[in-house]
Amino acid sequence: MKRGASNEPIVWLPFSGGAMLGGLVLPILVVIFGLAVPLGMMKPPDYEMLRSLFTNPLTKIVIVVFVATCLLHAAHRLRYALVDLGLHGGRELVAVLLYGGAIAGAVWSGLVLFA
Repeated sequence: MKRGASNEPIVWLPFSGGAMLGGLVLPILVVIFGLAVPLGMMKPPDYEMLRSLFTNPLTKIVIVVFVATCLLHAAHRLRYALVDLGLHGGRELVAVLLYGGAIAGAVWSGLVLFA
């Protein structure tokens, strides 16, 4: 029996991308900007260097993709955590609220960065 092509890998891409990016990048940022710089173990980044970095359109795109994938990953995890906790009624409403909020957050981050 021949099976048709599935769109499942495309649907799972934001979830797995958010998990990978969040798991690899966020701990590094927490250590650098939450511990090393405040405790004086690292010199704070220069304002002009950060300004030139964050005015680059490629950097803005990377940040929007990072935020979007992390938000979609969080929405997916929260949705299925609620299902595991016994949420049976209103599953569609919860899905719309969580995924809609994640998409709205991604759009908002794009508007903030590119406006």
